[in-house]
Amino acid sequence: MNECSLCGGVPVFTKGKWDRYDNSRCLVSGPWVSVDVCKDEHNCLAIYGIADETTDFYYPKFCPECGRKLKER
Repeated sequence: MNECSLCGGVPVFTKGKWDRYDNSRCLVSGPWVSVDVCKDEHNCLAIYGIADETTDFYYPKFCPECGRKLKER
């Protein structure tokens, strides 16, 4: 198992349902914005932004923390 705190985890399902925010972790934040990372319902690492609205997921090809090649979505 990968020990990386970003790509080594697995998605969490609560009562059989996946939720973006239950699976998220803040990477960096500013006064009115943050960049978060999560494991999506398919166990893929996804990065997204939060401000007045939430952006679509960006799926990196490599983990931004450890550099491991990630599976394709």
